[in-house]
Amino acid sequence: MYNLNQNNTFSVKNIAIEALIQNIIISCGISPQLYGYRYLKEAIKIVVKSPRLLNNITKELYPAVADACETTPCKVERSIRHAIDIAWGNGKIYFVNTLYGVPIFCESHKPTNGEFIAIVSDKLLLEIELNVEHTY
Repeated sequence: MYNLNQNNTFSVKNIAIEALIQNIIISCGISPQLYGYRYLKEAIKIVVKSPRLLNNITKELYPAVADACETTPCKVERSIRHAIDIAWGNGKIYFVNTLYGVPIFCESHKPTNGEFIAIVSDKLLLEIELNVEHTY
């Protein structure tokens, strides 16, 4: 799950990103018991590393997640959609609005898989950029 660097130690950056992803997904009401939780976490990690994949979710991102999680792209898509549906039904997905401080999702618009992945990964990319700028 965690990648070892050249010194056979865990990368602090990777662990911090994974922790941020977990906190956001759980705060949105997506339970770690759901397959969609695991697939969302992996999809967001992949998009943070390669944002261009947001342009080809079905043909590139889902297969990449499926390979990493040893499943099929169809199961990845369906499980992520199910996790978002549950969070939407519980009303906790509005936590995403607090990430940006402005309404991203409203009651009449349930986010698609791609929208949810894009919003969370964009927030993480902004956080990473801000942290890099503040370390100099």
